[in-house]
Amino acid sequence: VSVQEDFKVEAEPVSEQGTAYENTGEEKAAFNSFEQRQIEFMIGKTVDQDVTLDNGEVIPAGEVITAELAQKVTSRKTLMEVSVHLNNQLTND
Repeated sequence: VSVQEDFKVEAEPVSEQGTAYENTGEEKAAFNSFEQRQIEFMIGKTVDQDVTLDNGEVIPAGEVITAELAQKVTSRKTLMEVSVHLNNQLTND
């Protein structure tokens, strides 16, 4: 068995908070495809505990995650926190 180690890994710039940003200079997380799917997955679900977003806004327990609300998740830390507190049952709306 031979292993080739000729692949390249390109790192994204990282802020002091540990969030990767796009090269445009904007303070917006450059989520990878898995993280983007996580955000899509959370739409229509509720959180079972209050979650504070990076902008200070609080998603209260029981709140349905809408596409608009999901766009306010701007860091990997907040994405993880919202994901951990998701209620896995879809709403009937």
